Amino acid sequence: MSEKIFIYSADPCWKRLLDAEKIQDYLVKNSYKVVKKPSDADIIIIITCGFLNFITEFALNKIKEFQEYNAELIVAGCIPDIDKEKLAKIFNGKTMTTKDLEGKIEELFYPQNNIRYKDLDDANILFKNYEEVRSNELTKKLGWIENIYLKIEKFIYKHLLEKYSIGYQFSRKQFHIRISWGCNRNCSYCAINKAVGPHKSKPLKKCIMEFKKGLKKGFKNFVLDATDVGLYGLDIGSNFPELLDEMTKIHGEYKISIRELHPAWIVKYVNDLKEVIKRNKILILDVALQSANTRILKLMNRYSNVKKMKEAILILKNSSSDMFLTIECIIGFPTETWDEFLDTINFIKEVNSSGGQIYLFSCKTGTEAEKIEPKVNKKEMAKRSGYAKKFLKNAGYIVSYSSKEGVLDFIKK
Repeated sequence: MSEKIFIYSADPCWKRLLDAEKIQDYLVKNSYKVVKKPSDADIIIIITCGFLNFITEFALNKIKEFQEYNAELIVAGCIPDIDKEKLAKIFNGKTMTTKDLEGKIEELFYPQNNIRYKDLDDANILFKNYEEVRSNELTKKLGWIENIYLKIEKFIYKHLLEKYSIGYQFSRKQFHIRISWGCNRNCSYCAINKAVGPHKSKPLKKCIMEFKKGLKKGFKNFVLDATDVGLYGLDIGSNFPELLDEMTKIHGEYKISIRELHPAWIVKYVNDLKEVIKRNKILILDVALQSANTRILKLMNRYSNVKKMKEAILILKNSSSDMFLTIECIIGFPTETWDEFLDTINFIKEVNSSGGQIYLFSCKTGTEAEKIEPKVNKKEMAKRSGYAKKFLKNAGYIVSYSSKEGVLDFIKK
């Protein structure tokens, strides 16, 4: 009789949701039974996130909950690497880290399994949790667990209903292509590189094969995903513009969204990206700006030439009237002054962003940023978020604010 396994993702990251979907596929193909209730399971697998402290705390509470069931618990994802000490206080069982997933899953689910995890195709659809989980109401309150893009989808679709609007495009089912794994960066506010390992690109041919598979299945909305999407290919004799060039040469009615592109790659590849964008196949170019102040960017260990970033972004924005340019940034980074904060929100208006997200800085335990003083206090943070909300509304954006997540979502009217 096959073992019954319950899978739960306490992780808002699309990369980990793709991991969860592939894990499920691996188990099913090896004749394990995936069940809908933790109470029915012999084994419970929870995939965790350690991106921010409040997300870590949510995952740790889920781990405590799942230990109450009469099942073996396996903790997977990023927390076993990022928050080892916090995890050790409540759990001493089996773990499966993100960077070791490919080898560790065989160890945990018996070497004799006929189908190997590494031999399976990557997942292209995001994993969905089953509803029959006791604290599902808590999950609903934490919008990040649904992930930020799906949350934005509902928001913008409510306001922008035209056929060719970003809301309409988001309403169509998405086909994800993970083009690489890992991260070589060392941003001072982030601990993800501890969990995901060094960068490794998926072969170009394989990326194109996945893209064609999605087209064959009737998908129109494609998302390119990676921890550092612009780094693609440099370890295998290719590069990100070459991948986009090969994809957008393929005939068909489709759009491609690019997530969290580091501005350094926009500056480096601006001319190549401009030619690709002119083909009107790029739906969304999402720029992980983080700040528009040179001093703060240096403290973040990010690319810091704001002038070149703005020039390159404007070139790409003006290359296609059909493309939506979205900006992600952080306000309230340690030592940030009011004028430095204004640099960032003014940048959004100056590049005529189609929308995006402003995150209120949340200090992740164990990062370099934890040691940078002084911190921006809560009262000042609230003042800045209120000002940013008013500023964006006056600039012609529809704005939604979640105090629980500390995120301002904005979209051009």
